[in-house]
Amino acid sequence: MSSLSLFWRTVRRIPPERLLRRLWIAGRRRMIMSPLGRGVRRRRLEPLLLASRLPSAVFPPREHLVQMREGNAFLCQLNRSWPISSPIDWQLSDDSQSTHLERLAFHYLEFLEALEVEQAESIVLDWIQHNPPWQPGYWLDTWNSYAVSIRSVCMMQWLAAHRDKVASESVETIAGSVVEQLRFLNGNLELDICGNHLIKNIKALLWAGTVFDGSEADRWLGRGKSLLRKELESQFLADGMHFELSPAYHSQVFADLMECASVLDPTERGQLVSAMEPAAQVVADLTHPDQRISLFSDGGLEMAYLPNECLDAYQQLGGTRPLAATAFKFPESGYYGIRSETGYLAFDCGPSCADSLPAHGHGDILAFEWDVAGRRVVVDAGVREYETGPGRDWNRSTAAHNTVTVGDRDQCEFVKSFRVGHRAHGQCTDAEFDKHSFSVTGRYTACSADGQQVEHARTISGSPASFKVVDSVTSRESEPAVARLLLHHDCKVTSVSESIVAIELDSIRIRLDAESPVHIRQAQWSPNFGEEHKTIQLELAYGNTPCNSRFTLTVENE
Repeated sequence: MSSLSLFWRTVRRIPPERLLRRLWIAGRRRMIMSPLGRGVRRRRLEPLLLASRLPSAVFPPREHLVQMREGNAFLCQLNRSWPISSPIDWQLSDDSQSTHLERLAFHYLEFLEALEVEQAESIVLDWIQHNPPWQPGYWLDTWNSYAVSIRSVCMMQWLAAHRDKVASESVETIAGSVVEQLRFLNGNLELDICGNHLIKNIKALLWAGTVFDGSEADRWLGRGKSLLRKELESQFLADGMHFELSPAYHSQVFADLMECASVLDPTERGQLVSAMEPAAQVVADLTHPDQRISLFSDGGLEMAYLPNECLDAYQQLGGTRPLAATAFKFPESGYYGIRSETGYLAFDCGPSCADSLPAHGHGDILAFEWDVAGRRVVVDAGVREYETGPGRDWNRSTAAHNTVTVGDRDQCEFVKSFRVGHRAHGQCTDAEFDKHSFSVTGRYTACSADGQQVEHARTISGSPASFKVVDSVTSRESEPAVARLLLHHDCKVTSVSESIVAIELDSIRIRLDAESPVHIRQAQWSPNFGEEHKTIQLELAYGNTPCNSRFTLTVENE
């Protein structure tokens, strides 16, 4: 009964049509891989012709994805590297440590744009030869719809840039593969997941409808436009934030929509760019002084195009580039913050995740990030991996974030890598801003599967140079409450007394004054996938609930 109850808690908020779609997809896969599916697997349709004029890429080549070592090219992604010289081990079968995310990323082919034309041509043809559709487990890595969406756009953009430099036979083969992939995608859109995955699907349909001629390509274009209109209405909150509530995924979706806009006609392009004005402001305001995005929820500093690249594309397509606000508030998503010449302070007092798509939510309600003099000091835990296990559990946990735990429990019931059962929903109850400071109060109530109930209210007030955090915590049973601060791995910490800590980061001097005892622990910070730094986490022992406590952080050498 407990497993059934847990399953129900993880799916009960998912719209029924998505659950039915997931069941249909699972059944269809079984059919296709059975003897009855041979006709589907063997079916070959007529090729499509490339359009006479092809659109060009909006974003600059990601040259950092490839490194040359002694004349050999290596894909450098997710903090690992793999050889990409023929013959290529496309399944990474010789790499026993490879993860699902790493295998997927290998098949995205995003690194094509960083290679010389001749080598890229050879690699694309190698991929086509060794990765036919409808192989056992095709939906996991090679012909995963998300991977197909990314790879097909990369191949189309590569053709647009280099088809005049490549043999006609190669152009025909590559174009034929793209058409085959788009036909597969059109029949396997991720309508069971939606969110950022469906935006990737839509982008591929729009590009295909522009890159190829014919009625089939026109249908792809029409379907992409229809889905785009629907998803723009459902995927963005009134404050401009993407509904999955991850700043990094927000930037990724924003970039994808800029690539969608680039292949629309001028009127439709203008409408989309105009609709994205609030989302562009979110990108600007949730960008730290180091020009990298906030790490709240899932994501990485370099997971998507950098914020400035996103805003460059927005401006190039006709948008007015937003300036980062001195103070910002996004009430629906719960992100509030302030920046000055001294630093940057961002506070998360919104929901932990999207109700219908909780995959990227973390236990970070009432957590904050803090930068001083352009350097990150108090950091979000980030994400090291998506594989189910201790690493994923830690990055999602409340104990990894700059908030309060009660009884060391999580704010939400995290299940495996992407599921959530019981969940807490934060909200801002008061926000006041003036020219140089702010005061924001947020609160949430969490109820666990075993009936434990916690209420936490937090007020952050002051400026990036000096601010106070006041916590009030109650629970149904008296349990220890602990506030935590995860520090950048370059920080050095010295205990001045039981409740006072000195923090040094290069020439920056910071003082933590707490009402409660402060303990220094070892922890990890993962600013990018596959990356982990040993660092320090400060634990403030508030005592048993109900309790009230406070601490201040002050830059001493401002």
